[in-house]
Amino acid sequence: MTERIDHAAKAREELAEIEQMDPQTQWVEMTQKQLVVTVNIGLASVEQQRIANLIALATMPEAGTLETAAAHALLIPADNGKDRPTIRPEIREGLGL
Repeated sequence: MTERIDHAAKAREELAEIEQMDPQTQWVEMTQKQLVVTVNIGLASVEQQRIANLIALATMPEAGTLETAAAHALLIPADNGKDRPTIRPEIREGLGL
């Protein structure tokens, strides 16, 4: 799996850079950065929605075999030396845990 990109942090960084720009002379660069911010905000929202969907699937009692698949998507099996499964690292990071 590729390294996780924190799109919300990236958007905040770009916004901080925009605040330092002169709109009279750097309007083209500001517009480009605003587009980058918009894309990163969208990607951050998609990531959060994906995590929310996985959690919702894992907690649906009527999901049957789908519940098992969703739980595997969220959790690492208990063979890690603990008595309970743990949340996958990328999901923990995405939730800010």
